Amino acid sequence: MAVQYSLEVADPSLDDDGRPRRTGHRRMVLCGLLQYLSLYVTAVAYVITVSNSMRAVHRANCYHKEGHKARCKSENGFYMVVFGAVQIFMSQIPDFHNMAWLSWLAAIMSFCYSSIGLGLGFAKIIGNGRISGGIAGVAAPTPARKVWTVFQALGDVAFSYPYSLILLEIQIFSQPIFATFELWFAKKFPNSGFICKFYTIRPPVLPSFHINVFRLFFRTMYVLSTTETGCG
Repeated sequence: MAVQYSLEVADPSLDDDGRPRRTGHRRMVLCGLLQYLSLYVTAVAYVITVSNSMRAVHRANCYHKEGHKARCKSENGFYMVVFGAVQIFMSQIPDFHNMAWLSWLAAIMSFCYSSIGLGLGFAKIIGNGRISGGIAGVAAPTPARKVWTVFQALGDVAFSYPYSLILLEIQIFSQPIFATFELWFAKKFPNSGFICKFYTIRPPVLPSFHINVFRLFFRTMYVLSTTETGCG
């Protein structure tokens, strides 16, 4: 059974706080484009980072099973495609006011990640019987290699800072882009059933959910573009 309803469009003469708009249209558009460009580039960076992490886990499992002399190679492209396929499904999550459960899930997952890392660190210390490491870091065969490793570590630290932006909303980082463009198209084409109409699907066993054809198309193409850019 399907039920139709229309997408509500926000009043363009008001700011987000409900007051009359205080920013000029051109400045508003420029700031918005720069902000959304930053969100898009960060989304591409997450595609690359997640694929690298998945490949690292695969190689660690391979070395543990086959030994450190085994040739454990894997392509980043495969893991990018896997991550992109998951994100196509995750991108269909409703807007922020309907995602309290996802924030709870993300918070629990973050706590689990931290606990696993802390536990592995303690296990390593107990196994060695001492705390290893020093201010000089890991030894390198050549000074050039040492300098490269240091700068690579600094780059990893700098790149980790964007993760604080999505501490509780990881996997939904691009929702502002989705909301803005979907509302803009709804305002531009208010009579389009392809853009503005939602359908409530009520399966016999699963809970009911909403489907919008334009949302499905737009968000899928967005995820495909970030995945393709990351692969390139």
